[in-house]
Amino acid sequence: MLKNAPSCRRLIAAGALVLLSGAAPVAAGPVQLVNPEQAAGLTPSPLDEPTRLLQDGRYADAEAGFLNLLSQPEHAVKAMLGMAASAQARGRNEAARDWLKRALAESPDDVGLHRAEARLLIDQGDTTGAITALESSLQAFPTEPDIRRDLVVALSREGRIGDAIPHLRRLADDPANGIEAQAELGIALIAAGKFDEGVTLLEEMATGRTPMPLEASEALAHGLLQQGRAARANEVVHKALNEGKDSQRLRLLQGDAMIAAGGFEQAVMAYRKALNFRRAPLAELKLGHALAAAGDESGAEQAYRRALELDAGYVPAMNNLAMLKAGDTASLDEALAWAEQAVAAGPAAAALYDTLGWVRQQRGETVLAREAYARALALDPGHRASKDHLAALGSAPLAANAPAGPVVEPVEQTPASAASRTASGVVAKAPVALAPQPAAVPTLETRRANLRDRLERWRAAWQGKDLDTYLGAYGDAFDPGDGSSLSAWKSLRAKRLGKPGRIEVIVDKLEIDVQGDQATTRFEQGYQSSNYRDRSLKTLEWARGESGWVIVAERSTLIR
Repeated sequence: MLKNAPSCRRLIAAGALVLLSGAAPVAAGPVQLVNPEQAAGLTPSPLDEPTRLLQDGRYADAEAGFLNLLSQPEHAVKAMLGMAASAQARGRNEAARDWLKRALAESPDDVGLHRAEARLLIDQGDTTGAITALESSLQAFPTEPDIRRDLVVALSREGRIGDAIPHLRRLADDPANGIEAQAELGIALIAAGKFDEGVTLLEEMATGRTPMPLEASEALAHGLLQQGRAARANEVVHKALNEGKDSQRLRLLQGDAMIAAGGFEQAVMAYRKALNFRRAPLAELKLGHALAAAGDESGAEQAYRRALELDAGYVPAMNNLAMLKAGDTASLDEALAWAEQAVAAGPAAAALYDTLGWVRQQRGETVLAREAYARALALDPGHRASKDHLAALGSAPLAANAPAGPVVEPVEQTPASAASRTASGVVAKAPVALAPQPAAVPTLETRRANLRDRLERWRAAWQGKDLDTYLGAYGDAFDPGDGSSLSAWKSLRAKRLGKPGRIEVIVDKLEIDVQGDQATTRFEQGYQSSNYRDRSLKTLEWARGESGWVIVAERSTLIR
């Protein structure tokens, strides 16, 4: 539920079918088929025609039909919902909210209307308002599990997993919600860093006869690894695989468990299987760790370079290439270039400055090495590697050709270490490579920052007519929304971007809404060419995979 909760945009995209169905406006229920004899006695609803017009995008005609039904008590509320759906589809947010409030005033005890209000607010980018509305609804309807579920989803969209957990506990306490609620609670506990409680809950499920959902198996394996129980994590992975479940994340976790146990060749196999699902920077990075640990530094370098081919700004791969190249005296210039690039591109992190210091140290640039280590310790006073390096340097300069040992024994959080003997004979460990955990949950701030960066790349590529980068921002699942195929849409975009002349694309009033690996960006877009200009409200739907955020849907409403 936390990952795949239905969104309000789905409700609006379906026109008023859900809103007018009389069912809770979350997902349309199953269609009840009737035989010809039964069909002969059915009377068409006067709502059918304006609903069809709404589906066809004929909003003015649809609204005229709904307005005519407001005077009929038996149809008034659903007609108001139809007006809300039409207003929302036309980008008239305030009007959509007003119509929904009118419907609520007419039928305040309709739980479905309260849920529809929250989902409308979410679709309009006001997740905080939706949370407030759902909390108010929950006070009025404390026993309604669907409202509580919607609140969990809204809190998760805001990255407030900790606030969602008490509601998940209530849902899990009700036997009627079944094993799914237990699994969701366990997943949320582990996502919130409550590993002991989450693992205990999911372990109880794992001993039952009912197979666990794939997401629960992944969360359990991750939690076990965080507890240092690599062997048990590997058992959980194997059980899921034997039950016919498989995923890239599961294979990455399998590799992590092998790394923790020292089975580097087995880890290489697991990471290669992860890459069979999809080429992703993280999978290549982990493969590089395992290959380096197994003694195949050439293979490790190739894996790191493939990660950078997938994402030129992937800091962990830059960092680890710098480390790898620092072990070859003939490649110290390249090692320095990678280390400096990682520091410039990444967030201020002790591990990055530690790597820079290590490279400087190998080049005999002792003063600069000390400065880098000092910077690392300023960021993290407890950074052990930098402390050891400074202690090893002492007051004597390092020989310019001091050899660096190979990267060995990468693990989940401290994937690499190497040894180099200084001129004074003191052994200093090489810097820790950055290896993000595949199952770790990035902070909301990090996800929003990454998404903002991806959006800017998309804008700059469009404005600069960089076709490959521009089209590369769209995922394989992108739906052009006009009935054309993805290849036809890309061909048309290539033709338009190929026209001569300068264009300008401006993104203004940006709003970002992130829920796990799904996100929405809304903004005012200014477009200008030599002979045309417009301004529109643009909505981009994003999905985040191992290679980063990609666009999966796009909507635009012309302002002027």
